[in-house]
Amino acid sequence: MRMPLTAMQTAKKTRLSLDTCSSTLVKMAKMGVVTCLNPALKNCRVYQPTEIALQIQQRLCCELEIAMPNPILIPEGMDWELYGSVCFRQRSAVLQAIIQPMQPCQIKRYLRMHKPQITISQNNIRDIMRDFLRQGLIQKVFVRKKVHPQYELTEMGSKIQTMLNQAEMPL
Repeated sequence: MRMPLTAMQTAKKTRLSLDTCSSTLVKMAKMGVVTCLNPALKNCRVYQPTEIALQIQQRLCCELEIAMPNPILIPEGMDWELYGSVCFRQRSAVLQAIIQPMQPCQIKRYLRMHKPQITISQNNIRDIMRDFLRQGLIQKVFVRKKVHPQYELTEMGSKIQTMLNQAEMPL
């Protein structure tokens, strides 16, 4: 772990089962190796390595004679409760798809082209966008000669998008 991750993100990176990663992270939290950044949530808890974890990692790297991976910088003021609520598959895909001011139909087209494994209806995208608007992750942008508004990321939305993109990068 070079950055805060959920059990699902850890499972994708390590190619272990979700159950294994989830139970291991809970055990590691009890041992003080990781800390839960959003303990109030029941799903999508985010775990961050502690100083103990970094010392263990450094020791292993020395013993195996491999380079210590660089930690990933975490944006200041990150809302971990909000981040955890976005970490569901379709929600994170919609947030990652917003690369410029877009309408829900443009997000649907973007996902169809760049993430074909994500199956999502346009109505579901609209519902997710309403939630994101309420949570302050996106804002409406009105463009001349367009009837419907477009949506762009707010500062917090950009921070969460950056974290989601970093979490998907391979080890």
